This record gives sequence, C-alpha cells and structure tokens, in this order.
Amino acid sequence: MVARGGRRLDWLIRLLPVVMLPLAVLLNTMESVPDLGLPLFAATPLIVATFFSPRAGAVTAGICLVVVTVLDVARGRSFVETTVDILAVGLVNAIGVWVAHVARQRETDLGVARRIAEFAQNAVLPRPPAHVGRLRCDARYRPALSEARVGGDFYGIAAAPTGVRAMIGDVRGKGVEAVAAVAVAVGAFREHAEDAESLAELAARIDRALVREDHWMEETAALEGFSTVLLVEVDTTTNTARLLNFGHTEPYLVTAERVVRAPLGESWLPLGSGLGDPRTAGPPREVPFPPGTALLLLTDGVTEARNAERRFFDPELHMPPTATDDPVLLADVLVERVGRWTGGARQDDMALLVLTHAVAEPEPRLGSSVRSAEGPAGGTGARVTDGK
Repeated sequence: MVARGGRRLDWLIRLLPVVMLPLAVLLNTMESVPDLGLPLFAATPLIVATFFSPRAGAVTAGICLVVVTVLDVARGRSFVETTVDILAVGLVNAIGVWVAHVARQRETDLGVARRIAEFAQNAVLPRPPAHVGRLRCDARYRPALSEARVGGDFYGIAAAPTGVRAMIGDVRGKGVEAVAAVAVAVGAFREHAEDAESLAELAARIDRALVREDHWMEETAALEGFSTVLLVEVDTTTNTARLLNFGHTEPYLVTAERVVRAPLGESWLPLGSGLGDPRTAGPPREVPFPPGTALLLLTDGVTEARNAERRFFDPELHMPPTATDDPVLLADVLVERVGRWTGGARQDDMALLVLTHAVAEPEPRLGSSVRSAEGPAGGTGARVTDGK
C-alpha cells in the first residue's frame, strides 16, 4: 500500500508541469497582478529537471523565459520591468537546473560506488553453494551501514576429510574499515580448512594470518584489532557437530519441534589479538547433529538486535520451529523475524550461516550452473545450484 501510494504521488508530481505552465500564463495575463504567475514559471523547470532530467529542465526553462518575454511585451511592460522578470525567472531556473544536475550526478556516483562495494563484498564473502558434502547450506549478510554494502561480519564453509567445516566471525568494528580483516580471515579459512589437522590448528592458522597482516600494516587499527570466531566441524557419519569458540555468539539447533541454544562451554580469546596460542584451547564441544536438524550460526547483530523497548532478540523465543531441510527458508524466516523485531532498523552488522542435515542425502549433481541470487549485502551474488 505504501509503495503504491508513493508511485501515485510520484506520477501526480510529474503531471504538475502540465498544469503549472498554463496556469502561470493565465495568472500573468491578469491586469490587477501582472507578476502573479512568475513563481510558477520559476518552479516548473525545477520540477521537470528533478523528476525527468536536467536537460528537460533546461529546455523547459528556455520555454518559460520566452513565454515571460512575450507576455511582458504583449502587455506593454517597460524594458526595465521585462528585464527584471526575465532575470528573476532565469536565475531561479538556472539554480534549479544546476542543483538537479548535481544531485543526479551524485546519485550516479553513489550507485557506482555501491556496485563496486557490492562486487568487492561478494568477492570476499560469496554466498555458499547449496550443498557441501551431505549438508545443505545458505547464508545471509546485512551490514549496519546499508549505504556501504560492506561490513565486519564473515562466514565460510568447506568440505574436509573429517566432514564439513564452517566458520562464522565478527571483526571488532564495522563498515569499510573492517573489510581488510574479513578478507584475511576468510582467505586463511579457505586455504587451511581442508588440511588443518584439527579445529584448534585451523584457528591457529587464521590467528597467525590476522596477526601477521596486522604487523604488516602501518596502523594497528587497520585490522580492527581482533575477531571473534566460531569454528564448526560436522561429522555426518557420527551425526555430531564439534564447536570451538573464540569469544563468539552461541549457535542454535533447530528441529521441527523447537529452537535451542547449543552449549559451547568455555570460550577462548578472540583470534588476531596476539594474546595467546589458539592451539592451547581445550577440546571442541560436541553436540548431537542428527538428520532432520539445522544449525544456525549467528553474529551478535542477530542476538543483540533490539526492539523499541530496548529488549534483545532471542531466537529461542521468537524463531518458530519450521522445516529443517530447507536452509533458504530458515534464513529467510530468521531475517524476517529480526526485521520485524527491530522495525527495520539495523544497529550492527548481521550475518548468519544455516547448515541443515537433511534426512535424505542430496542427490548427486550431474552439472552445475550459476544463477543470480541475493548476495551477502542484499544485492546480487553467485549461487551454485543443481544443473537442470
């Protein structure tokens, strides 16, 4: 309803010049108030330039100046009066058309910047494939700075000899400044997820990459200091998920009956802080992950999303149990519930990675194709789907 009303208002404003120009001519022919139509002559090109194009506004401004001149001459106004009318209308027209041109140019530049940021974000944080091993997966990313389209939350997933490994993390800070740390963390995960002997060893390699990059940078703030990370290893042969937490938000297990927080036990220092060796972390926490179960990996942009009463969003209370074999549906439902809870406002970057252990093993793919889908920043990204 709001969108329809907005379109109707837009069309009404676009039709205003058709009414305003004849009305301006009529008002300027009134002998009692000969200059009554001048404001309309000045405003008409501005509306045309804003809602159509600056060039159309300039053409309309020229027509208005000719009409004003003809009307003044026809009414026998003096040279000085005619000149003042032309200058007054012409000056307002010129300023209006110039402002519309600048606004249009800035809008174009902003659109280019957004597309570049979106492509960069998709390159660093692409949407995961539909299947990894025996798991189905999907992800969502919503930056706190929607204009920037980038932020400091990240995720990753990869097949490994032990099953499937996944990661979700949150860089201290948000926005464009955090992208450098995101690129380093995700790159290290992609490089080592398949060959690291354990989750602790994988964490150590990500930690070394963050610390090394931080030392290379001239300013220590360039990598935002540290990143909270949750590493997951799913073994579908034993139907278990091993969780190793470095200061990150707890995940949630979803079944058709309930949504529960997965126990993590002790949390270790965030990665990239340089304050300890992740290999000294204790053993991962094991939780049951049987077929028919989904695992929600979240950042605090979800669990710390606040409503008008400043209360936090709790997936256990506000995320309804639903079909656990469709990660896309689960991700959509969670994003919709968070948006409804906050009224559409974003207080922080928000990322989520959904892993579903389907009851039936996914059918082997004969081929693959890439189709356009909603990317991590709400734009377009590449998603691998079954070839048809």
